[in-house]
Amino acid sequence: MRAILLILDGVGVGDSDLPSESECNTLASVIEATGCRMSTLERLGIANLLGPPTPHAEATASYGKATLAYAGADSYLGHQEILGVIPPVPTNQLLEVTSDRICAALVAAGSQVEMLDGGPALLVDDDVLVGDNLEAAPGQAVNLIGATTDMAFQRLEEIGHLVRAEVLNSRVIVCGGRSFGVDDLRANLTRAATGQHGVATPSIGLYDNSFQVRHIGLPVDSDSQIHTRLMRNAIHVSLLGKVADLAAGDVSERDPTVATSDILDRLEDWQARHKEGFVAATVQETDLAGHEQDPVRFASVLETVDARLRGILECMDQKDLLVVTADHGNDPVNGGGRHSREKVPVLSYRPGTLATDLGQRSTLADVAASIADHFDIRWGGDGISFSHDSVKLPAP
Repeated sequence: MRAILLILDGVGVGDSDLPSESECNTLASVIEATGCRMSTLERLGIANLLGPPTPHAEATASYGKATLAYAGADSYLGHQEILGVIPPVPTNQLLEVTSDRICAALVAAGSQVEMLDGGPALLVDDDVLVGDNLEAAPGQAVNLIGATTDMAFQRLEEIGHLVRAEVLNSRVIVCGGRSFGVDDLRANLTRAATGQHGVATPSIGLYDNSFQVRHIGLPVDSDSQIHTRLMRNAIHVSLLGKVADLAAGDVSERDPTVATSDILDRLEDWQARHKEGFVAATVQETDLAGHEQDPVRFASVLETVDARLRGILECMDQKDLLVVTADHGNDPVNGGGRHSREKVPVLSYRPGTLATDLGQRSTLADVAASIADHFDIRWGGDGISFSHDSVKLPAP
């Protein structure tokens, strides 16, 4: 018995609960702008989630939409909810509110700190920029960016934890790479109309093969999340891609790779090696394409996933479960490069089951509850299982 959780980062399906995001519909925008075709996902039923209800009789997966129960639109918080815990509401503050406090803590810890361009962004030890995250809503996250040619990533993480202790934002994102230097950070420093002061990460070529990242988020009760619950029941757990960075607690395997092809290679390898267990994999490059406002790249990533997903489905048996979902939206046409509170798809596939309409789910945590149900583990966390909303076909 296996369960595969595939998280398509930033792939929303519209219907945001914020009036300012009424034009956002990530998946529909990508399809309209590029003519993107996803035959495997369409066969599973994802087309039923776009526009007016037009149910496809040939859909092989149960399909529905989920509302974001967490505050804002954030990958860290979204992944925590998918794994089974609705996170606490963060106190989102711009760096201008917390910069003095962060500066004092870093100086007390022995660092040299310079305010850049009159502040509030900080340069730490002549190498590391602490600034507002420009890709998320104002105050949602703090970025800490450093060149790993000048400073070990472990040291960047240490500075990140010092910053984390001084702020209540949902995330402190520690980013490292070799494609830039401190001069690039200075040259690309931006002061946004929203009051954010930082560097737009795509502008420095951060997301190349040298990219390293650590998401230090608001604490959540990882003991109540699905991966930890499965581990306590002696079930093998592997985390691939961004979820490996975002989920706390012990697991059997972690691989925080970014490249979509690498994630899918590792997912196929896991499926070949394990006849039992749980694997969660996040495709992050969709979200990166949203930040870059690049629908063509977005479509290319989706088409890559779709083509490889076909082989994953072919290797499933009637004891297996596949769930495809997302953490928020990131419309590359209408979203302005920022996350949106769009509803997200929920596709649940088990060979030998009839496709049904799962309706509107009130939380992403229904995914974790359903995976627990699949493994026959009592679930006491957030969310309600939808795993019995599909009816098994009679034996031939």
